[in-house]
Amino acid sequence: MINLPLRGELNSMFGPGSTLHVDRLDYISSKKSHMVHVRLFITEVESGMEFYPDGLDVLIKKAWKILSQSGTIIIISSVDVK
Repeated sequence: MINLPLRGELNSMFGPGSTLHVDRLDYISSKKSHMVHVRLFITEVESGMEFYPDGLDVLIKKAWKILSQSGTIIIISSVDVK
């Protein structure tokens, strides 16, 4: 669901065929925020790491808006080579 609307940006930032996987999505009531753990599977390591983590955070926030979610999110991300 995240990969389709953001395909062009994912490809240009992290290489063709790079994908995002949401490993976990929780609501933290004490912070009134959602916490999302996202794993980026990257195809171009050298050029793609220039955009990590800031570029990935921007993409996740765009995806959050696409899903029509409001409120704050806490992003925990990791990278694996595809």
